[in-house]
Amino acid sequence: MEDPTTLGINLTFFGTLGIGLLMFLGVFLAFVITLLIAGAGRLLAVVFTALFRGAAGASKGLRRTPESAPAAGTISEAAADAKPGRPLRTGRPARREPQLSADWAAAVERADARARDRAKAEAARTARAQRPDQETERKAS
Repeated sequence: MEDPTTLGINLTFFGTLGIGLLMFLGVFLAFVITLLIAGAGRLLAVVFTALFRGAAGASKGLRRTPESAPAAGTISEAAADAKPGRPLRTGRPARREPQLSADWAAAVERADARARDRAKAEAARTARAQRPDQETERKAS
């Protein structure tokens, strides 16, 4: 045997690596189990919702059939119950599209104009740089 200190250091190092690997595998396994439990719970929720929504909706009269749809030009019950001068409450608030401020739109327009000017200047520079080469080729021919 060489040196007992070297053997002890090697055993400590590889033991630490082994424990680290074992801990990594344990955490990975716990993560996989958590995902499986969450997926199974989601599946059960969807199944129960699909099964019991039909029974609950039919008993409460929530389902709409083509015959129960209001005819064109008729007023719904919610609209009939609403007080004049007050907006009709719906289930969801109206969705507004995001608006850009006038300053922002003007800044973008200025930046676009500068980019167009730079592109035109670069194209003109490139055309001027190629022009003398074409003239020398014509003279040589």
